[in-house]
Amino acid sequence: MGTHNQITYIQDDLRISLDEFAVSGSMASIHAHNTYEIYYLYAGERFLYLNQTTYHLKKGDLVLINAYDRHRTIAASVNEHQRFLVMLNEQILQLLPLTEIDAAELFHRGSSVLRLSREEQAAVEHLLFRLLQERKSGQPGCRNMMQALVTELMITLFRHQPAADNRMLALHDRAAEMMKYLNAHYRRSITIMELSERFALSRFHLSRLFKSATGFTVIDYIHHVRLLEARQLLRSTSHSVSSIADMLGFGSLAHFERMFKRSTGTSPTLFRKLLSESKGDFRRKEDD
Repeated sequence: MGTHNQITYIQDDLRISLDEFAVSGSMASIHAHNTYEIYYLYAGERFLYLNQTTYHLKKGDLVLINAYDRHRTIAASVNEHQRFLVMLNEQILQLLPLTEIDAAELFHRGSSVLRLSREEQAAVEHLLFRLLQERKSGQPGCRNMMQALVTELMITLFRHQPAADNRMLALHDRAAEMMKYLNAHYRRSITIMELSERFALSRFHLSRLFKSATGFTVIDYIHHVRLLEARQLLRSTSHSVSSIADMLGFGSLAHFERMFKRSTGTSPTLFRKLLSESKGDFRRKEDD
């Protein structure tokens, strides 16, 4: 349960939205667009899966997502977050009055995740809010003004020096290897000792690196992945709750129910019942 408030404006080949979420959850699935996407985290935290690499996004982080790049965001330790999305197609990039830089190159070069300085955050936020306000105004010259603002945004991002991000990205690359392993083996019992031997790190160093890069402890991340899978199984299969608990390696039904309720605020049985009722309501509306 929670809230999702959205302000969205579409100008032919440009879409900009400011979304506010106060929910526990994730994007439904890994997906891709035929447009370029600028994702700016205005408040809160998120985990981003982008082309098989995982990043822990915090306020002020900006992501440049190339067309057809597969991506997904999931909840971090803080559920509430706000994000800006700017989606641009090839045509608008070609129309921008840029002679010294190639806007499309921004989405191909180096780091996809930019950790902006405070000054850069302020500049980017100013431009994003102006884009929203300009589209809302609908005044004469609105389209030209929005193109000018996008041009300024592209130049601001092009000037960002990604070298400072290298250490952060290296940390995420190592943690992403661990997360990939956990994603493949989360149904069985996994110990810190096993991970320590597999990744040639001391238990202390491994635990500290994983927590720093992801915001999760290793155990909490395993529970997180298991609970996401549990929701999917409750939604899409007829397996009993006890069978799901056993399949996902929770050890006991009581432990599964306790962890599930802590994550969602409801029991697995009630969660499935509410999903079933909501589907029934939707079908009745379609028949009306």
